[in-house]
Amino acid sequence: MLYLLLTGLLQGGAATYPTCQGVLARHPALVPIATSMSAAELARAASAMSRSDAIQRLARASRAWELSPGAKADRELIGALPASESAARELYALTEPDCVIPGWLKALGGGSWVEPALTAIQRRRRGVRPFLIAAWAYGSNAEVSESFADSVAQLRDALPEEFSRAVSSLDEGARGHIRMLLEYSAQ
Repeated sequence: MLYLLLTGLLQGGAATYPTCQGVLARHPALVPIATSMSAAELARAASAMSRSDAIQRLARASRAWELSPGAKADRELIGALPASESAARELYALTEPDCVIPGWLKALGGGSWVEPALTAIQRRRRGVRPFLIAAWAYGSNAEVSESFADSVAQLRDALPEEFSRAVSSLDEGARGHIRMLLEYSAQ
């Protein structure tokens, strides 16, 4: 907990930690998206969501990637990667042990979207920068951040030119975090 607090302070101030129930109240389409069993059900569930809602967009894109994989789902998932610490904290709140939600949604909060996103980025050869930003956004969460280390290293190895360009376009804080993840992966 001390690590999380210190990292949160280093990345931009005191972090606030949302609750699972608060996240569900702010993002009402999450459970219907999570329980969708077909593309048609997913479309109905997502019709009520705000297009600007980053949490619901990631949930919808992750579910679409599972239900209807392909180029369109890859692009949608890449476009929905979390880009802020607040989104990362809200997603992680879904993993609270006492929160009764579908297992798929708990897994989403714990980063189940990371491997599919990595696959999509490698297939499309685009989206490296948004992935690195997502890795940085999870920096205040030691548990999920550590899981990014190997994925970031895989991305560097699979797409070295794109990776180099993406890293150089990040601010110093994000570049430092990516370096730290690569060092952690090398251990």
